[in-house]
Amino acid sequence: MKLFCWSCVLLAVVASVAGAQPGIATSSRAVANFEVEVVTLTKGGFEPKRIVRKPGAFRLVLRNFLDGKTTPFEIVDSSGVKRKDFEDNKNRAKQVQEQLDLGPGTHTLRLRTQPTIQMQIVIDPNQR
Repeated sequence: MKLFCWSCVLLAVVASVAGAQPGIATSSRAVANFEVEVVTLTKGGFEPKRIVRKPGAFRLVLRNFLDGKTTPFEIVDSSGVKRKDFEDNKNRAKQVQEQLDLGPGTHTLRLRTQPTIQMQIVIDPNQR
């Protein structure tokens, strides 16, 4: 599932200097624009089983519905080299967010403790 995060920063209140009233704070900020991939983990494994996307940075949102306190994850490339380690903490939240920028090729997101539970993240330079 791809989403655009158009409002990831607080709404900015913009006023012209000439029209600004005393006692009213004015500010402006750039709005973050990046893609988000949402993945769900249940006892049945990851859903979706495969994501194909274009190169570039994106945020992975992993919703974890497994029982337990923490779940360790890792991302490895096609040659088995570990690219990223992270874990969620069930005491804090049921989801974890990671900013990723993977190179072209097939990468595997898997549970570190059960590597057979996995999904593919394919970075395809021909995707638009």
